[in-house]
Amino acid sequence: MGRQKKYLFKGPSIFLKWVLLYAIRCYWWLMPLKWKRSCIFRMSCSNYVFNSTRDFGFVYGIMALKERWNKCRPGYHAEYKKNKLCLHLIDGSDVNDEEISEFILQHYQK
Repeated sequence: MGRQKKYLFKGPSIFLKWVLLYAIRCYWWLMPLKWKRSCIFRMSCSNYVFNSTRDFGFVYGIMALKERWNKCRPGYHAEYKKNKLCLHLIDGSDVNDEEISEFILQHYQK
């Protein structure tokens, strides 16, 4: 009885995990590069969510998607602290230069 409940709980979660991974792969394949917005993070939002979902499951992937959705918005403020670029995001968090994409770093080079 205990195994059946465990299996029933995991079944939909595993299915949803693969649906989310497939949706991200379709996004990568179908969206032209010129339409994709340059992500401010070194690991793009879709890669971050894909890796989180693949490694930790559907629920963690959805939490990663929500986190990046809230952070990855236009309207960040860039500032140099100790000769390193820091982005102040619209949600109040900061992104240091190790996490900032190369595209953004080149744009703000001194």
